[in-house]
Amino acid sequence: MGEHVRKIIGFHGTRREFADSILQSERFKISKDDEEWLGPGVYFFENDIKQAYYYCIKAKKFKSWAILRSDIQANIIMDLTDLETLERFEEVAEAIKNRYYKRSDGKPRKLLNSVVLNIIYKAEEYDLVRAVFPVPSTRCIPRTNIMPMQVQLCVRNLQCIKTITEVEYDEQKRVL
Repeated sequence: MGEHVRKIIGFHGTRREFADSILQSERFKISKDDEEWLGPGVYFFENDIKQAYYYCIKAKKFKSWAILRSDIQANIIMDLTDLETLERFEEVAEAIKNRYYKRSDGKPRKLLNSVVLNIIYKAEEYDLVRAVFPVPSTRCIPRTNIMPMQVQLCVRNLQCIKTITEVEYDEQKRVL
């Protein structure tokens, strides 16, 4: 895990009413579902407003949505793009893979991500998790081995979120 102050711009796509509440309270609500990709926290796309836009209109198909931009400053990052950190994640996942079949609601568990990250967090707290995922429903760019990817952040330490502002995005005009 990296331990130095890192400044990141994050974009958070959400329903309009949630955005209004976040802006009014100046505080995000932590996602806590058992199947969260990167564990409990506030989710952002790193430096990529278009991913937040696509999340709103394509993945979630919100009728009314907003994109929030935050300046994030983190000291301790669980960066799953770093091979050493990824190997640690894999070791914990391998050690517990047969113990966690059910979620807290009794439904079958699809992913161990959240469980693994919670175990690591209990051993050594971190400010945020950073990971790369393939953009859903995409393939490699023809005649290349380049696949569209997205960098997601899950901020556990809300003190790291320094600003929250609404930004507008129009696919034709880009950022307004």
